[in-house]
Amino acid sequence: MTPPLGIQIAGVGGQGASRAAGVLAAAALQSGLFPTVLEGRGLAVRGGAVNVLVRLAGKTGHAPRCAPGDVHVIVALEPMEAVRAAMWHRPDTALLVVGSPVLPAGVFHDRYPVPAAIAACLQQRHSRSLFVVPADCRRPPNLFAVGALACLGATGLDRMVIRMTVEREMGPDGLADFDAGWRDVAALGKQDAWRSIAEQSAFGC
Repeated sequence: MTPPLGIQIAGVGGQGASRAAGVLAAAALQSGLFPTVLEGRGLAVRGGAVNVLVRLAGKTGHAPRCAPGDVHVIVALEPMEAVRAAMWHRPDTALLVVGSPVLPAGVFHDRYPVPAAIAACLQQRHSRSLFVVPADCRRPPNLFAVGALACLGATGLDRMVIRMTVEREMGPDGLADFDAGWRDVAALGKQDAWRSIAEQSAFGC
């Protein structure tokens, strides 16, 4: 049986990884799917690593946890958290990295890798990878990332359903972040390489 679409959202406490997962799950419910959300908060405070797993299935009966190989997309809200997450997944797992460096707990400022070196390392491992930095770094990158993911079509969810969910639950500021993520990624023209992700999973039907 084809596994559900698995999306892992990795970030640092305070970036809104759990909120992004909630938006995707709500949009999936609106679309008639059966989402599950599994939060691995750890030190889910500012500076602590946070991982949330979202699975979108066409029917019930799937566990919220999955094997690393069943994650189709990693969405990292911080570059170093992308490295941590990517270590557990296959090279064909798609990787979307959004945001600027935020020093996670246990990482000293003078030991944090150069972002360009992080990108080069991840691109060698993941053939389908994309790095986008929001223009307004003062805002949490979570809804920008949801907009970028929606534009790429990797979730298989209708963009307007996700957008209306963001507007309903997050208001005008959240909607502005979503639209910024959509616009920035649309300008890159990478959608065709990502749309097949949702098609391959078939939502576990």
